[in-house]
Amino acid sequence: MMYSMTGYGSANGFFNGKEIKVEVRTLNSKFLDIRLKLPSIYKEYEMPLRKIIQQDVLRGKVDFSIERLSEVDSETFRLNTLAMDAYLSQIELYARDHQMDTGDLLSTLLQLPNVLIPDVPEIPEGEWKVIEELGKEALKNLQSYRLEEGRATEEVLRGAISRINQGVEAIKPYEEDRIESIKNKILQNLSVDFSPDQMDQNRFEQELIYYMEKLDFSEEQERLLQHTSYFIDTLDSPDSVKGKKLAFISQEMGREINTLGSKAQHSDIQRIVVGMKDDLEKIKEQLFNII
Repeated sequence: MMYSMTGYGSANGFFNGKEIKVEVRTLNSKFLDIRLKLPSIYKEYEMPLRKIIQQDVLRGKVDFSIERLSEVDSETFRLNTLAMDAYLSQIELYARDHQMDTGDLLSTLLQLPNVLIPDVPEIPEGEWKVIEELGKEALKNLQSYRLEEGRATEEVLRGAISRINQGVEAIKPYEEDRIESIKNKILQNLSVDFSPDQMDQNRFEQELIYYMEKLDFSEEQERLLQHTSYFIDTLDSPDSVKGKKLAFISQEMGREINTLGSKAQHSDIQRIVVGMKDDLEKIKEQLFNII
């Protein structure tokens, strides 16, 4: 079971003749980042809404909005006369001291902070319960969307891992040819400066064995297969949050693949390693969007 961080969910309902719509959209993010867009009448319920979202979404950038579709310009305002009086006395005093004409102050006063304040009515009994249920329904639809996206991503990941495993197997037929090629290259380079009777054959064999041990990548192949197996086991696990763990495993896979490439010294093996790197990049790209 794997969830994408990208998703969408919505739910509509009615209360006392008002249509209410809840929408939630998510994008990828390293952490849980919740942004709420609510009518002022619901502001007091912001924290309960955040707790509901945190329980379901777990990770990602979240845009959660509630609209009262049946009400147009329903938000009303009232004058804060105390603030207006305070502003007015200060303006008149300043104007008198500087011999300035105050003119029409009303339009200026109305634009000052805290002069017009929202007149927030109380939520009718039972309306929050409707909002809460709509929010849960929207989040449920979001999770269904994310699960479907996660399944598609999982297919891509499994395909890439399978190709990397196939690449490890495809390298094996070239290993003997690779060793002979390196051995012949060393002999050819030595023959430029030394004749055969000048070389100590036993010493040469010892040095060649030491050099070949340095270029041996059987351990890297084994570890890479262990990492890909662990990757698949993690995909198969019932945990819903696995993106970061898979990312760590992919980093370890990358180290082994890079070492294979640096030790290869064989054109056919290098081509296989390039293909493995390409698949690893596809894996990393997909993991950016996994919870």
